[in-house]
Amino acid sequence: MGAGVSGLFGLGGDEGETSAAVGGAAAAGLGDLPELCAAEVLLRLDAPEICRLARLNHAFRGAAGADFVWEAKLPENYRYLMSFVEGGGGGDDGRQLRRRRWRPAGKKEIYARLARPVPFDGGSKEFWLEKSKGRVCMALSSKSLVITGIDDRRYWQHIPTAESRFHSVAYLQQIWWFEVVGEIDFSFPVGTYSLYFRIHLGKFYKRFGRRVCSTEHVHGWDKKPVRFQLSTSDGQHSLSQCSLGEPGSWVLYHAGDFVVSKPDQTIKLKFSMAQIDCTHTKGGLCVDSAFIYPKGFQQERMEFWLEKSKGRVCMALSSKSLVITGIDDRRYWQHIPTAESRFHSVAYLQQIWWFEVVGEIDFSFPVGTYSLYFRIHLGKFYKRFGRRVCSTEHVHGWDKKPVRFQLSTSDGQHSLSQCSLGEPGSWVLYHAGDFVVSKPDQTIKLKFSMAQIDCTHTKGGLCVDSAFIYPKGFQQERMVRSQKCRC
Repeated sequence: MGAGVSGLFGLGGDEGETSAAVGGAAAAGLGDLPELCAAEVLLRLDAPEICRLARLNHAFRGAAGADFVWEAKLPENYRYLMSFVEGGGGGDDGRQLRRRRWRPAGKKEIYARLARPVPFDGGSKEFWLEKSKGRVCMALSSKSLVITGIDDRRYWQHIPTAESRFHSVAYLQQIWWFEVVGEIDFSFPVGTYSLYFRIHLGKFYKRFGRRVCSTEHVHGWDKKPVRFQLSTSDGQHSLSQCSLGEPGSWVLYHAGDFVVSKPDQTIKLKFSMAQIDCTHTKGGLCVDSAFIYPKGFQQERMEFWLEKSKGRVCMALSSKSLVITGIDDRRYWQHIPTAESRFHSVAYLQQIWWFEVVGEIDFSFPVGTYSLYFRIHLGKFYKRFGRRVCSTEHVHGWDKKPVRFQLSTSDGQHSLSQCSLGEPGSWVLYHAGDFVVSKPDQTIKLKFSMAQIDCTHTKGGLCVDSAFIYPKGFQQERMVRSQKCRC
């Protein structure tokens, strides 16, 4: 146990004597909880929750420094990971020397250090622990990848930018043979991992303080899909292909998954993306990094919290976590960055015949009844001379047929309703349905959707922000208005 635990029962008497026995039953409170009991509570919580409880009282503050609490949160190969911090991961001699001087006081400090990016291979790669569950994530910069033609300025150039965690991206002007290959030898903790390439169509720059994206050189990506491959030293293989879309925004393209089944297993990973049909050129693409995340880890796409008054669970799922028909086709949809979303981005529909948005989540909610809403905005909004302006130019088709909302759960609950969309210019929460969680520790699979698939007419001019899950009857303080659908 770390130095933060001064004594499991040393709260004011001999060993085994609680302060309730000393001060009387009437004086007992949460602050009289022995640190061992507090530590047992903390073992069942995620790291951010431990830090929040540490501010509660002396018992939790002492238990939150216990080595055995934080060792349970660290990955099993944390000593291997620490070797990169202490100088075993590469880099220049001076940086290694500075790292070797660092000695952690306890497991909590180790967790805190590994939760920050740890660079290696001369700073071209880095890993970190995601703060919630302590799982390993990794990023490999474009300079650590083998890119065909990268040394020829006619084809590629490195652009400095603050939009990359490595402050530089590789920009493709034009090429016939497009191929990017990466390799890594690393000892990942046991688990399943997904690998992504972070790609941007179009060249971005700042003009008068604003971000501008030029798509002048974007061409060739609609003719043939890009092929993604992944293989490991223990015989795992993955192959997929995808057409690149969404100019003007960064997109994570899934290259494949791999499984680490043995602790302390060093795995060699090779991955690539390629479009090598030399019948046409392609260009106007930025390559930032390759990312490795634990499978199912949705970075910044879902979040939950406890509402402050009664501690009930609320949840939000971003538009990028939803399956939206036609989302990859810029003729229909585009992602718009905005401060009006908690995820800083919304999906904007210009025009489409088949409108359908589907979401899924597996989660263990506390016992209770919950309501699910879609947060929708009719009209495209933007800033003009510092003021919010909403254009309803493309809003059409929503008055002809109502939108159908559905919700179902893995334990057989179903909900169906429909509602006509209205109120252009403001965000509205549309009620999709309710579900009941009747058993504690029950993991429930939730599937929900909204659709208007009458193809006799088009519809457009709509922004999809998020799906929200609230306890039934809970009126969020910042809600402007809600729309009750008719069944």
